[in-house]
Amino acid sequence: GLCDPQGTSVTEEACGSYTWYGETYDQTGVYNHIEYEGICPIVDTLNLTVHPIHNTHVTAEICEGDSYDFFGQPLSVAGTYTQTLQSVHNCDSMVTLHLTVHPVKHTSLTDEICIGESYTLHGFNVTPTEPGVSTTTLRLQTTNHCDSIVTLTLTEHALPNVTISGDIDLCYGQTSTLTASGASRYSWNTGQSVRSISVNEAGTYSV
Repeated sequence: GLCDPQGTSVTEEACGSYTWYGETYDQTGVYNHIEYEGICPIVDTLNLTVHPIHNTHVTAEICEGDSYDFFGQPLSVAGTYTQTLQSVHNCDSMVTLHLTVHPVKHTSLTDEICIGESYTLHGFNVTPTEPGVSTTTLRLQTTNHCDSIVTLTLTEHALPNVTISGDIDLCYGQTSTLTASGASRYSWNTGQSVRSISVNEAGTYSV
């Protein structure tokens, strides 16, 4: 005929996209490029296979002191990390890790009690048997399932040697003042929390 068929046919594989005659293709398919010599077209054909590039985002959370294994690399600091892999078609695949590190919460408490009493606040259950200072650690969990460490420093006081002074033999109508000593705080069986009380009735008084 007037124009003999001309042109070439090529087969290509690409990762993500392929540029041919200034055009970029990101889909597998058959593409034609036509040029003319006079009135005769020259058709080049591209048989293209495009392999995808995978970009994966991973979110992870760990506790302070722990580590996260990211393709064999132990990570313990918060941040963004990337790892480039290759598929069977030699195309790069990128994995991005967003790592959050939750801190371990440390709380210190101090308190004091008397021997024979039990300290049961803040989850503790401590019953000292001798005077002194003791330290007890309680390991709890936060809402992030990370450790919350509470340290209690407890001062244990020996029981005071309390004495009561005052007139204990009264005539009818008289009042006696009973005074306790030997401690810093007092609680009478009458319900009063003072050092001295006045009584005018027979009975047993203790502090």
